[in-house]
Amino acid sequence: IASASYNKTVQVWCADTGDCVQTHNGYGDLVTSMAFSHNSVLITLAARDNIVRVWRANTCECIQTLESHGGSVTHHS
Repeated sequence: IASASYNKTVQVWCADTGDCVQTHNGYGDLVTSMAFSHNSVLITLAARDNIVRVWRANTCECIQTLESHGGSVTHHS
């Protein structure tokens, strides 16, 4: 399970225990959207800083940034 917060972070939680297992931070603005890949290996995170980031779910490593958006990114699929 993943959750976004007004403090510009995304946290990944263990559904079985309720423990926070990762925190993704460093966003310039509010995170507005997120999604896991079909196999839960990647997480995409979009923010009002006009950037979409792709993270490895198990390491918190950002592997891709998509920065050509002209405004806030609020939805993706």
